[in-house]
Amino acid sequence: AQFIVDLLKQVSATTAFFSEVQVGEWMDAMKNTLGVKGKPLFLGARLALTAQPHGPDLKILSSLTPAKILLERARKLLEKLS
Repeated sequence: AQFIVDLLKQVSATTAFFSEVQVGEWMDAMKNTLGVKGKPLFLGARLALTAQPHGPDLKILSSLTPAKILLERARKLLEKLS
């Protein structure tokens, strides 16, 4: 969760909404940095960003949700895990 928070902080400083391309790029960054791929990667990201284990395509959903809201959701998850 800390990696997601740090990544969202960097990107949300320059944009109000993420593009689907940006979401794909930070999913790739998480995959490469954390060594997680496939379902565990997407489930973890989905839980951090939506607090739901299932739902619409994460790239589309993330591009429609303001970056500040996504960052706040990830921070809340991090607080719960601490």
